[in-house]
Amino acid sequence: MNKRLLQGIVAGVVVIVALFMVAFVYLQWYRGNLSVVYLANGDLYVGKLTTFPRLVLHEGYQYQTSPDPKDPSKSISRLVPLSEASWAPVQVSLNKSQVIFYGTLLESSDIYKAIKDKESAAE
Repeated sequence: MNKRLLQGIVAGVVVIVALFMVAFVYLQWYRGNLSVVYLANGDLYVGKLTTFPRLVLHEGYQYQTSPDPKDPSKSISRLVPLSEASWAPVQVSLNKSQVIFYGTLLESSDIYKAIKDKESAAE
């Protein structure tokens, strides 16, 4: 086989693979699905999660629970936007070894609805 032809084939394969990778990342990022991430330390995060080339949470919220001051047997839950934290990250890169599980939230879940309602109110 001609050396020039072989180089053309290799270059074509590289371009096709690169296009698939860009399309995968683009679709994953702009899909807009909200995911939940549970870490080994018990922290629970919600946001737009990308998994390639590493786990990164965008537009994230931390799910916090605390005892109800009026009734200590009950707890209060709230979503705290990471953008409002004192360290206010643009995104959070997650260590895969610390992630217990992650998954996409159902559109019918209370957390999904709360975040979408907040986004609608901000617009």
